[in-house]
Amino acid sequence: MAKITTATGSDADLTLEPDGTGDINLTPGTNGDVNIPANKGITFGAAGEKIEGNATKLDIAAAEIDFSIEGSGDINIPANIGLTFGDDGEKIEGNATKLDIAAAEIDFSIEAGGDINIGTDIGLTFGDDGEKIEGDGTDLTIASSGEINVNSGTLDLSAQTVDVTLNGAVDALNFDSNTLSIDASNNRVGIGISAPTDILHVSGTGTATVTLQGENYTNLKFKSNSGDGETPKEFTLSGDTSGGMYFYDTTEDTERIRISPTGYVGIGTGPGPTYKLQVVGTAGKSTGTTWTDTSDERVKTNIETIENGLDKINKLRPVTYNYTEEYLELHPELSPTKKYNSFIAQEYATVFPDAVNIGADLVTQDGEVIVEGLKDFTPHDLFMYLTKAIQELSVKVTALENA
Repeated sequence: MAKITTATGSDADLTLEPDGTGDINLTPGTNGDVNIPANKGITFGAAGEKIEGNATKLDIAAAEIDFSIEGSGDINIPANIGLTFGDDGEKIEGNATKLDIAAAEIDFSIEAGGDINIGTDIGLTFGDDGEKIEGDGTDLTIASSGEINVNSGTLDLSAQTVDVTLNGAVDALNFDSNTLSIDASNNRVGIGISAPTDILHVSGTGTATVTLQGENYTNLKFKSNSGDGETPKEFTLSGDTSGGMYFYDTTEDTERIRISPTGYVGIGTGPGPTYKLQVVGTAGKSTGTTWTDTSDERVKTNIETIENGLDKINKLRPVTYNYTEEYLELHPELSPTKKYNSFIAQEYATVFPDAVNIGADLVTQDGEVIVEGLKDFTPHDLFMYLTKAIQELSVKVTALENA
């Protein structure tokens, strides 16, 4: 049995000796209570764990307090009475309507797979300005009168399709002081500007540069929406792996203009122009004048008068001809029935060898070479020798007239 020692006096104690093995059973009085006077407590063990009341509050003092509540059990705390933790006044208190948690800092630790469930149309409000996170069972609303900051990490929206609805203002969404802005009122995007004036408006201080970079081809596509039921026109400005650029009619599947890496410009030439400016088909000017030549005497040397102009002209063979089927397939702008007038480049070279050039191969769309080193000529020399030939003929005519 337990050994009990008692003492009398104002501070009498009831002590259960350490060598006792039993319990102290307290039998309540007629009113059902075990009454312990104010400022008197029950002390447990040598470490001084103690329960004591002062007629106003109940203090439970211990280095560590463990609560063990059976399943479905509750700890009921009356309205407007809370639990206070520590000397800094951290407190949990309810008023029968809401629960307040007051502390300088609140840390939540949730195990993996755990959730904090907040009911529909009930949110979390932060601060006095009404910053709030709330869900209605379908949408999540984040409301703030100021800024919403994501300080680090990644905002991952890859789980499903996400639609972002803006407020319809000119500067409805702005990233990092105009690095990127969205004009939701006019469906425009600005880079470096808060109020774009076009669908895409790029603005920068000094020189504004836009770079398109791809592993193979880099394309900038232009497409017009047709309002009359016709097929919309589509053009592509493309940079190829060689460093050149070309303007492609996507609707007609035809290349229109090409600029080679060396700066040569070709109109309708296909893979590559062989002259500074090369045109396949016809070319026109607004007036009937010829191309302008630089011909200042101060930049010329070894100047000699052309002789035997008539002999040169007589060696030329002007011909008429049609183009071959293979050539016509590559140049649909030419007529298969029309007779064309010119010279044969191989024959022209025997008279004016410096006026004939060997150009690129004639290649089909499939890459088959039809003609290697297609030859062409320039008629510039012809004009000079025609002039000389006319002068020589004029001398002969004058001699005949004076005979």
